Amino acid sequence: MIVSPFGEVLAGPLEGREGLVAATIDLKEISRGKFDLDVAGHYARPDVFSLTVDLAPKRVVFTENAAEHPDSTSPELTQATRLRG
Repeated sequence: MIVSPFGEVLAGPLEGREGLVAATIDLKEISRGKFDLDVAGHYARPDVFSLTVDLAPKRVVFTENAAEHPDSTSPELTQATRLRG
């Protein structure tokens, strides 16, 4: 598959067979496309953008019992196990 810098499919894909995919391209679109995503410019500045990954294990299952919630009217609901994100 050949895709232009702006996401337009120019040729292909070939499905279920082998072959050659060809398309006429405009080389001026390359420089215009770089204005949309400047990977060497402000996107690459660690003082502006950062990624934080929290690897600490998390509890996802919490249980509740009726003694903790005396206002509850349904014993089934107070004994239920809830999933929290």
